[in-house]
Amino acid sequence: MAIFTWFLCFCFALGVKTGGSAAACDEGWDQHESKCYKFIANPVTWSDAELSCLNSGGNLASVHTFEEYTFLQKIVQATAGKMAEAWIGAQDATQENVWLWSDGSRFDYTYWAPRQPDNAGGIEDCVQMNAQATHQWNDLPCSRELPYLCEKDL
Repeated sequence: MAIFTWFLCFCFALGVKTGGSAAACDEGWDQHESKCYKFIANPVTWSDAELSCLNSGGNLASVHTFEEYTFLQKIVQATAGKMAEAWIGAQDATQENVWLWSDGSRFDYTYWAPRQPDNAGGIEDCVQMNAQATHQWNDLPCSRELPYLCEKDL
């Protein structure tokens, strides 16, 4: 019985040591709840941004609450020194006005700028954040080059 008790104590101590510490984001990534985010200032197309995020183990950022959006804005402002426009993971390239997140999560929150999305010229299928003076969302041609925000699970 003493050996069994010692074994349980040892396993518990080992578990606390290895599993008890909170997980952290990789260096250069910022944590919000169970996600890690990174702003990349190098402007690229939406598809190149998504590919870059995939290569980092994530996707372009999806946004599900106003709190999450303001957190992303703070990352952009801290890194870029201003409220820079940036790609996020929403697109309607598959079917017009059916917005999807590149990570497959539900499109359950929007923060469109006034009179957006407008699909100007019939070619605006990707979403930028920090658009216009209101710093809300706007649809743009996916071929436009912007900085971007990646997101991955913690």
